Amino acid sequence: MDRRRFAELFRETRLRRGLTQQEVASNSGVYEDERSIRRLESAQILPPRRSIVPLVIKGLKERDTTVVNRFLEMAGYEALGNAELSAYGLTLARSVVETEPEAQPAAAAEPLNATLLTVWKLAIVVCATLGIGIAVFLRRPFLIVTALLYAVLYATSVLLESTYDDRGITTRLAALLSASIVWVTSLAALWAEIADPSFTALWLAITLIMGGAIGQWLVVRRALSELPNVPAGFQTLTGRTAHLKNTGYFLIFVFSFWALPVRCIACRGLPCEVQVCPPILLLWCLLLGYFLVSLPMSHLLLSGLRAGPHFDRYLTLFLTRAILGLFLSLTCLLWYSSALAH
Repeated sequence: MDRRRFAELFRETRLRRGLTQQEVASNSGVYEDERSIRRLESAQILPPRRSIVPLVIKGLKERDTTVVNRFLEMAGYEALGNAELSAYGLTLARSVVETEPEAQPAAAAEPLNATLLTVWKLAIVVCATLGIGIAVFLRRPFLIVTALLYAVLYATSVLLESTYDDRGITTRLAALLSASIVWVTSLAALWAEIADPSFTALWLAITLIMGGAIGQWLVVRRALSELPNVPAGFQTLTGRTAHLKNTGYFLIFVFSFWALPVRCIACRGLPCEVQVCPPILLLWCLLLGYFLVSLPMSHLLLSGLRAGPHFDRYLTLFLTRAILGLFLSLTCLLWYSSALAH
């Protein structure tokens, strides 16, 4: 019996066929809702044989008896009998593709225990409190609001990449923790930029921004899927990789339209060792270029998504992330243009 491999194969098969946990539960008739499927896929439970057969055949819509028997073997049960084959209208035909012994599914993310979730809650409170404290000393409404918008981008990314693998409170806490870490580190970076004109302060700000972005991914990645979990007509990224990709995009935006312009304006009239002032026309052209490149990429992704119960939520979060990123960039560029004009 191998409960972990059973859970991994079950989840990999479900995702490959674009089925949600609720759909599997409803189709099988074994469970009333997706909570039990979620526990099954995290290896918390192993159903009895009488439940596994309809879960695989009706829930996952698996018609290959070799694959069904593989599930039963992993669970430590005997193979399908003639009566079951007849009842479900199955034959003993083999599938070359899905029964390849060397092809093993990727490891599913381990469920987070209650202790770690408690630590996450404490970390959210600490980061949020520190962020408020820094904001009091910063006293720059523009910087405080834009730092908050920047942090919300990360929370939106976590929710977006968890749409088809929503883990309830774990996903919500991961989104809040991601935003809290980015919120406090970005505020601290801005404080360093405007409080000290030295070259060291500039590098400290860069380190804080980079550290916050990388740190939040390292912390919350356990709440994101290690498997491609967005049903599409092409190969998609895993939840973890997709959030890391988004993090890279966010860093490009924050350095281009926010961190460097803030440093430039803060150093005006001061003997700064390094004053980086990117040309405003270049930044507007850069934003336009990002926008034009993102249009075909977004169309390719959205047009390839398969319809399902989570499609609307995914689309909403996808557009929210895009609008939020565009709004933050425009706000920073308008502020920068106005500051340079005075």
